[in-house]
Amino acid sequence: MIHLFKDSQVYDGDIYIADYTNNPDHPGRGVEISSSPHSINSFHLQLLKKFHFLAVNIEEYPAFKKDIKNCEAVVASLKPEADQKGWVLFIELKYCSERRIDEYGPVTIDQMDAVRKKLTDMQLIDTDRHIIHFNYCSPNNAESEPFDGFKETQNATLHRVESEGVIFHARMSLIAIDGTTLIEPSTSI
Repeated sequence: MIHLFKDSQVYDGDIYIADYTNNPDHPGRGVEISSSPHSINSFHLQLLKKFHFLAVNIEEYPAFKKDIKNCEAVVASLKPEADQKGWVLFIELKYCSERRIDEYGPVTIDQMDAVRKKLTDMQLIDTDRHIIHFNYCSPNNAESEPFDGFKETQNATLHRVESEGVIFHARMSLIAIDGTTLIEPSTSI
């Protein structure tokens, strides 16, 4: 994947992903990936230990996203532990009101899945070598996470997990233990 997205950066520490596209206070800015926090609410990938991963801003690759719905970013661990699967994380951000979270759910899944399918068809990812994660973030609704509105029916979700190996998240932050394991942070109730 690193050869396809050759202009993307390899990181070895925490990253933040924000989408300024529809933000009137920041005209002309789009999706941004950074090692420091953004001026708007953003997704945060925390690393527990240093390892290398590729962070791809899909918006920067118009030829790749042509003719597909696309998510904002794909993050993939590089060189996982020997004989272990690496992870690939698809991220979609929706800066919407709480009442629209459910409405955007199917659209969000389609966007992440279209990018996943294209990378699978290109033989860059597969379930023999990768654990696939979808994360739908709603930065304007971070205080109400986790929310399940984006998820398909329980049977459809189970089918997707069983047949395609997709793990769903709805978090503003995920923790990368290493190049093989992504987890959700604990939530206080």
